[in-house]
Amino acid sequence: MALLLGEVVRRHAVHRPGKTAYVIGPQRVTYRQLNAMANRLAHALRGLGVGRGDRVATLAQNRVEYPAIYFALAKLGAIHVPVNFRYRAGEIRYALAQSETSVLLHAGEYTDMIDGLRAALPALRHVIPLDGAGPDGAAALLARASDGEPAAEPGLDERDPHVLLYTSGTTGDPKGALLSHRTYVLQASQTQANTGLTESDVGLCMFPMFHMGGWAMPLGYWVSGGTVVLMERADPGDILRTAARERVTYLYLIPTLYQSVLALPEFERTDLGALRALGSGTATMTAEQGETIIARFGTPNLFILYGQTEAGPVA
Repeated sequence: MALLLGEVVRRHAVHRPGKTAYVIGPQRVTYRQLNAMANRLAHALRGLGVGRGDRVATLAQNRVEYPAIYFALAKLGAIHVPVNFRYRAGEIRYALAQSETSVLLHAGEYTDMIDGLRAALPALRHVIPLDGAGPDGAAALLARASDGEPAAEPGLDERDPHVLLYTSGTTGDPKGALLSHRTYVLQASQTQANTGLTESDVGLCMFPMFHMGGWAMPLGYWVSGGTVVLMERADPGDILRTAARERVTYLYLIPTLYQSVLALPEFERTDLGALRALGSGTATMTAEQGETIIARFGTPNLFILYGQTEAGPVA
C-alpha cells in the first residue's frame, strides 16, 4: 500500500468514524468530521485549479481547520506551505514568493497585511479568508463543496513532496525544506513504535502547526487512530488544566515549559492520573531536570526526542 497521507484520515473515517481525532478549545472533531472537512476543502481548492505540485499556504494560529488543510492538500497532491504567524510582513512576503504560493488561506487578523503584500506576489492567484462570511471565504467555499472522497490525483506518489517547512537555519533568509508523504508516514510510524502509542492514547500538542512538531506529533497519533489535544497557545496554566480535563496519557513539553508547569501553585492538586508517558526535546535537558520531572509527574517514562525540520523527529 502506498504511504499517502490522505489515506490515513480516509481509513479512520471508515473504521472509527465516531472516534475523536482532535480537540481544540471547546471544539471536538471526529475522524468522520475531519475527513469530511478535508474532502470539502479538497473539492473547493480543486475547483480553483489546485492540483499536484501546487503550493497552498496557511497563515494562522492553531485552529479547527488546520489539520483538515493538511489532509486536503495531501489528497490533492498539492504542497502545503504553513507560514510562521510570528513572521513580520517582509518575512511573510519572502516565504510566499520563494515558495511560489498560488493560494493562501489566512486568519482574519492578517487581512490588512496580506492586502498590502499582494502586489508583490504575482504568483498568488487566490486569497481565502478563514474568518468571515464573504462569498470567497472558506466557510462559503466549504458549504458549496461535496464531502465525498475526491478523485485520486493522477500520478500521485508517496515520494511526492507534501509540505514545505521554513527553517531559519543559521544565517540569512529562512530555508524551505521539502518533505514527502513517505517521510511523514514513516516518521509517524516510528514515533508510534518508539513510544508505544496506541489508538487509546490521548496526546497533547503544544506546538504551532506551522512547526515541524505541530504536524509530526499529531500525525503520530492519527496514524494509530488516537486522539490529539491541540493547544491554541502554549500557556502553562492552560496546558495543566487541559491535560487533567482531557485525561491526557502522553504529555510532550519543551524543558522551559516543564519548569513553568511545575512552578504553578495548582500543580500538586491537579489530577494527572491518566499520564503514562512524558516527552521532551528541542533544547538540552540536564539529568537533574529529567529526574525532577519524573519524580514530580510520577511516571518513569520520559522520552527525549531529537528531530529537525528537514527530517522530522528521528531519534
